[in-house]
Amino acid sequence: EDELQRMWILRKLLHGMEDMPAIEFLLDKLKDTKTNHEFFMSMRRK
Repeated sequence: EDELQRMWILRKLLHGMEDMPAIEFLLDKLKDTKTNHEFFMSMRRK
């Protein structure tokens, strides 16, 4: 459930961005983590 809530936050953030900057932002953040769970948990720290 915690990951689902974070997914919605991420979707809202990306929705407000242009396509390419949103993709670049997401890829940049995903490069720092090995799993989806780790990615969503990293959102807490930022």
